[in-house]
Amino acid sequence: MTTYNQENRLKFQAGLAHTLRTDAFILVFAFASVASAISQSDDNGDETRLAARPATTAIPLKGVSKGGTVALSSRYAISVEPIGKAKFAWVVVTNQPGDSAVVVAERLAGELRALGVGVKVKHTNDTATLILPGGGGMFADWLIGGTDLGFNIPPPPRAVTVSFDPGTDQVTVHWENPPGGYDSIEVFQGDGFFMIARLAGSATSATFTLGPGPWRGPPYVLVLGKKDGVPSPGGPILISDGVQKVLMNVPFWQGIAPGFEAWTYNSSAGASGFQEGTTVDRKLIGIKSKEGICQIVRVRGPGCAGVMRRFLGLKPGHTYRVSARLNVLEAGDGDWAFSLHAAVEQPGRTPLTPEQLAGVAELPTGAKGITAAQIARCDSTRYAAGQWVTVSSGIKGSDNVAGDITLPQSSDSITVWCRLQGPNMPNAAVAAGLDSLAIEDLGRK
Repeated sequence: MTTYNQENRLKFQAGLAHTLRTDAFILVFAFASVASAISQSDDNGDETRLAARPATTAIPLKGVSKGGTVALSSRYAISVEPIGKAKFAWVVVTNQPGDSAVVVAERLAGELRALGVGVKVKHTNDTATLILPGGGGMFADWLIGGTDLGFNIPPPPRAVTVSFDPGTDQVTVHWENPPGGYDSIEVFQGDGFFMIARLAGSATSATFTLGPGPWRGPPYVLVLGKKDGVPSPGGPILISDGVQKVLMNVPFWQGIAPGFEAWTYNSSAGASGFQEGTTVDRKLIGIKSKEGICQIVRVRGPGCAGVMRRFLGLKPGHTYRVSARLNVLEAGDGDWAFSLHAAVEQPGRTPLTPEQLAGVAELPTGAKGITAAQIARCDSTRYAAGQWVTVSSGIKGSDNVAGDITLPQSSDSITVWCRLQGPNMPNAAVAAGLDSLAIEDLGRK
């Protein structure tokens, strides 16, 4: 199992310059100040001094609302360290179809100002740009999301996976881009989300070697895409002692946690749904709660639905342990089931199909059925209503069919998914939640 000793942790948390290699090009980034220097002139027009200009982040909204929400959060919502109110901000506004970008931007600005955040809004034709404190092009200080499709917020990168080799100080990041891709991709690392690279919009991996510099706190990695100047939502990864934890305390996109994908099978139109849920007051996120935001899946009547999370670029021959927290939030009449599964993908990172996720088609291992690759299960006959339960492929039990997962030499990817099988009664409904997911490299066994 990969472990960090104290020396490697210090190396990981500190870095000034490092070399980045991607499948497109090589870049070398050096740390830059978050405040930019600008020239000033005296009364005679001569330049006399350099003054610091506070770093800001610009997020443009263009067009009109199609109805739904837009959310903004500061990166401090993700921090596991106590922080003050002045740094913490998470706002969500609900819009009506036809609301202009200016109206929505001013609505967001009003909510932020109520929290003590200094924000400006610039108007240009049909575009309203939020000017937020922090960032300065070098830090990801603000994350955006929501359900409103009117402002062309791009989907987040999917399946972001990180590995760190303490022997070489090498970090490798893999991800997949959504259809349509991005104009550019930015990779951030460290508790401060310092930008280590701006890549071509088609890039799907990055490898870099750590050196001394601006890393501090837990080792986070965040990948964001940009299109027409608008950043995508993003789901950071927290890595420690061979464990990758998918953090969900961020704004979702279309009701789906960044990095995850929704799926349905044999579910009629409108009978399944996905949404962002809260398990604590957002004001406590990052201060008193390590969790706080959960993925909710709903199903009414027969059929099934769920979310899947892929992990790419893993090590063939290594064994991986999957853990998560599950909850049955609402349970109606009839027979239903909520389960967690994990399986090796076919060589070439071929995604599993909805039929495979539903248990009606064979998995790459040949397993088939509702319990195929199952790690944990609760159903209408046994569940702890409203209670969060930690489950793991390493915990023995009658419902743990999968156990820890060993990758064959021909595959480097694993899919983890939850499945909510709807009640066998047409009008009965059930809702379940997932608020934590992690995968641990146990090494070769």
